[in-house]
Amino acid sequence: MLEERLPHAFPLGLRARSVGPDGYETDRRVASGLWAAYAAHGISYTAPAWHPAEGQRVRDPEWLWRNSGSGTCLDLALLLAAALLNEDLDTSLVLLRGRASAHAALLVQLGSAPGAADLPMGVALTSEAGVGRVLDRELFVDEQDVLFLDPTTAAAGSSDPSMERSSAALTELILSDRYDDVHVVDVAVRQRLGDMPLPPPARRGALRNRLAVPLLPGAWTFPSRARVRGTLATHGRGTIVLHGPEGTGKSTLARQFAVAADHGFGWLLAGESRRTYQASLARAELAERGQEMTDLDPGIEAELADAALDRLAGTTGDWVVVLDNANEGPEPLRRLPEPRDNQILVVTTTGDPGLWPGGTAVPLAPLDAEDLDDVNDALGRVTAGSPLLLGAFTALAALDDRALELLPVSSVPDVEAGARVYWERLRALHPSWCEMAERLAFLPPDSITQAVADRLQPGVAAQLRAAGLLTASTDDTFALHRVFGRVIRSRSQAPALAASDVLESPLAFEALVGLGDTHLTAQLVNALRGHGDSLALARLGALQEFHDGLLDSLATYQEAEKLLTHIAPEPGSELAGALADCLHARAREVNQRSSRPRPEEFREAEAALARAVMLRGRGPSVEKEKHRAIGALLRQRQASGLAEGSPEQIAEYREIAAELDGSWERRRSMLPEGHPLVDRALFNRAGVRIKLAQLEPQRAPEHLGIAEAVYRQTLAFRQRFYATGSPLTAASQAGIATWAYYALLYATTDDPQATYLEGLDQAVASLRIRMARPVPGDIAKSARTLTKLGLLQVQGSKGDAAAIAREGLKELGLPD
Repeated sequence: MLEERLPHAFPLGLRARSVGPDGYETDRRVASGLWAAYAAHGISYTAPAWHPAEGQRVRDPEWLWRNSGSGTCLDLALLLAAALLNEDLDTSLVLLRGRASAHAALLVQLGSAPGAADLPMGVALTSEAGVGRVLDRELFVDEQDVLFLDPTTAAAGSSDPSMERSSAALTELILSDRYDDVHVVDVAVRQRLGDMPLPPPARRGALRNRLAVPLLPGAWTFPSRARVRGTLATHGRGTIVLHGPEGTGKSTLARQFAVAADHGFGWLLAGESRRTYQASLARAELAERGQEMTDLDPGIEAELADAALDRLAGTTGDWVVVLDNANEGPEPLRRLPEPRDNQILVVTTTGDPGLWPGGTAVPLAPLDAEDLDDVNDALGRVTAGSPLLLGAFTALAALDDRALELLPVSSVPDVEAGARVYWERLRALHPSWCEMAERLAFLPPDSITQAVADRLQPGVAAQLRAAGLLTASTDDTFALHRVFGRVIRSRSQAPALAASDVLESPLAFEALVGLGDTHLTAQLVNALRGHGDSLALARLGALQEFHDGLLDSLATYQEAEKLLTHIAPEPGSELAGALADCLHARAREVNQRSSRPRPEEFREAEAALARAVMLRGRGPSVEKEKHRAIGALLRQRQASGLAEGSPEQIAEYREIAAELDGSWERRRSMLPEGHPLVDRALFNRAGVRIKLAQLEPQRAPEHLGIAEAVYRQTLAFRQRFYATGSPLTAASQAGIATWAYYALLYATTDDPQATYLEGLDQAVASLRIRMARPVPGDIAKSARTLTKLGLLQVQGSKGDAAAIAREGLKELGLPD
């Protein structure tokens, strides 16, 4: 979707084109100057958002330049093409297309005027004027008068933003077998033929993610719902609170309104719990970056959620966000920014709309007499005015005429009572389908994918949809309304079996980790109470740890460990991996204790981790590295208890440093460089190096050099990846301050004044973040480093550092 206008250029004002014998070199110098200006501007690269088949939002180059925002390869190519054309350079787009991905870049024909229509060597014209297809890639890239440019290589954070590196990278891409087709589009020729820039858009949409269009058109056909649609359109900005009883169609109406509001772009956030809210924010942020990660731990997820909220708060562009099922009000959730101008927040809730200050309350009542005019009396009695139940009973009756037999003669009191009637009729008519429904009731209700359903019982999800129990959210995603979920779980004939089947299915378990919450985990705990399935219990322990914390999961892990140990699973098997998780949890609990564990507890934890690594089987894996990382942290705790400065302590810390270095290298080989787990492994290398610098002053330059590099690299990553004010960013800033202190103390820096000032700045920056978002002990860490830097400055200025320290202690009433 081409939502933003594409102007001919934006002014950089380097020169007007000159013509002459040195035109080739002049063009190269001008292109080089533009490239340097672009690279220095700090625009970030982001992969296209998900759902590429549905189109992507293209950024206006002027907006992108002015706001130093982020852009896809197409956005960045258009931006630089506009600048090059503005300087009268013959510029074409290079479009590469493969089966799994596509890429956009540029070429400049040096010494040629725009629109000359001279194709580079190796390119043949197509039926579209100004568009050529590369037939001979070797000949194409060997053209001496063509400058190849890939703007993504000079985006913010690039390790080598040079124009030479960009040309080499694009040449390599063109020659690779990653792309099936390479086309060249002469922009000036296309403009001369009538391709015109789009007019300025009425909206400047800030979000790239596309909302899934709900496949429930029936919700709009009732007269009362048409009136609500008109009300929503009237209040089409700010916060809108759509409130009413369960089953009245709030979620569907909200999403359909949101899809129409901004060409289908926006976010759908789950508001039923803090956990689902955080997870949906994190995934929205990843979608904006064009990334997808399925192995987010709670800490990384929280940081991404903060980044998403910062994105909403920091943009002046228009956005549409649906916060669905926020039934407890805003208090349990983390902050959402107040919409400004044309920004829209749609909240759906069964609760009090007054909990949303400044919001426009739009009530959604049950269907009225006009809506139900054509509905027979039997259906009217069992649906309680709910479009959800009306649709479910109607669909079931379309499959089987007996569905409306033996219905109650009196009206049901509420939606849940009507759902119980529906469930009993479905179970009487199609009992085999209901076994599948009992499994689905233990899944996150809004995102039941076709793949997950087919793994549990192939083909039955489509039958349940036809029967009206499931509704289609998208072409391959179903939803089970929470009312139906509650009724099914409460009346399940084999809840332990259903819960076990879900937990033991890898895809279903992945969905529970990514989209489940404390409430759903509690339902699984209740269903499995007294149940002895080892794999299901181990998976349940992992869920409890993820959603509730390690301490809440230990009892489940211990029960699973006993059963799995008795089985003695083969290393590398699924059961062996489950046992390894149980052993890892035991070791983590020892490491997390605030009091120092006993020596035998250390030994038991280390033995558990060694066994966990063995159980993972042969070959490298991320799971093995997680076990080893905890082992290294346990060793660090033990090493701190050895005689300070003893040969034994130094040798132990050296081994720990080597293990952490190796763990980082192994994770790098298995995960993308930009993965948060690689960053965590890199950060772990620094602390032990600071300690070794103290123990081995003669090798301080080596150890502090490694620590400095680690802290700087992780800080650069975290400032890009996480939200402003992230505790993880503060940790890297505090690390640089710590490095600065020891670099000054051991005289390993060439510029003491610059090092001191940087250490001071980073210590203060980390302290500000930690005071705003307190984590136990972190404020004291930053303050301690700041104090030590201050005393170091006093000492260097010939002051009496000891006297100042004693004076401060005395004034605080602390012992000297």
